[in-house]
Amino acid sequence: MIDGLSYDEDVRKVDPERNYRRGRFKKGWNDAVDGKEYGEETLRTLTWENLGWRIGSIVGEANEHRQQEVYSQLVKIQLDE
Repeated sequence: MIDGLSYDEDVRKVDPERNYRRGRFKKGWNDAVDGKEYGEETLRTLTWENLGWRIGSIVGEANEHRQQEVYSQLVKIQLDE
């Protein structure tokens, strides 16, 4: 069973400056805040959208600036791997 934090494969691309990736992250976060559930199959593969959902599920509501800060930190982590 996937616990919401683990995943089988990371399919995020390394070009994080693409606006749609940041937008997908925010969408996932907002989905979590709105109570939308992501299923086990969806969470098996790490995407920017379900990474946003994972963070939003833990942190809860946050303004756009805070979401951008978190996204930027996650990008830095991704690029350092």
